[in-house]
Amino acid sequence: MNSTWQSARLLETGSALSVTGFDVAAPLTLVLILQLLALFGAQYWRQLVARIALTITALLSGLILWSTSGVIFGGQHWLESAVTAKTGIADWDSQLSNLTGLSTNQGAAGGAFVVSALMAAWGLRCFFLQRKPAQTKDSVADWVN
Repeated sequence: MNSTWQSARLLETGSALSVTGFDVAAPLTLVLILQLLALFGAQYWRQLVARIALTITALLSGLILWSTSGVIFGGQHWLESAVTAKTGIADWDSQLSNLTGLSTNQGAAGGAFVVSALMAAWGLRCFFLQRKPAQTKDSVADWVN
């Protein structure tokens, strides 16, 4: 998630610009962390609490995936705001004439999206296939027998 998704150099100053996954889709990182916590916690929490956590995580995952999919797959303009801040040029087509060595790492963007989607699917799987909590033993004699 923290790899460089897009990089280029400005022609005028020669300064390098790069954008990481966290810059492009910061909520995606947070959702991945929340998904991991909910999936591991669901193994130890009571059934109702686990179902609530998995439901919230699945809904949050769906919303974040839906909102970031356009940014991840639709836009090659990840550097646009960085170039605007450096040069003051707001139009992407005009910005392209001031950039050299533009490279885009679609694999990193697609990989982050796929990992997040798989985590959401795993959360739904855990939600629907969750086992009942183990029976607790009341006394030492129950443990021996």
